[in-house]
Amino acid sequence: SAFIADGCVGVFGCNEGSTVGVGNAIKESGADVVGVGFDSSDNVLELINEGCLYATMVQNPDVMGYEGVKAAVAALQGGTADGAVTDTGVTVVTK
Repeated sequence: SAFIADGCVGVFGCNEGSTVGVGNAIKESGADVVGVGFDSSDNVLELINEGCLYATMVQNPDVMGYEGVKAAVAALQGGTADGAVTDTGVTVVTK
């Protein structure tokens, strides 16, 4: 939180754990800093509701799992990967 209080204007958390850390550091510092994260948990959502985090990006694990299994089945049936990227989506969660 000392770093945040020393003129920082924004912090990004790249996973659920670091997003909680970012939110808690902003909360502890009391500074006017924008905190944004990646992934979701009850703690992350609470920090957003408290105004300690501005937003978090949330993946779509159901689609990720479905597409992964679909690709595995295709490979087992003799198919080949075409190298295409599958966008499984992301949702921005804010207050």
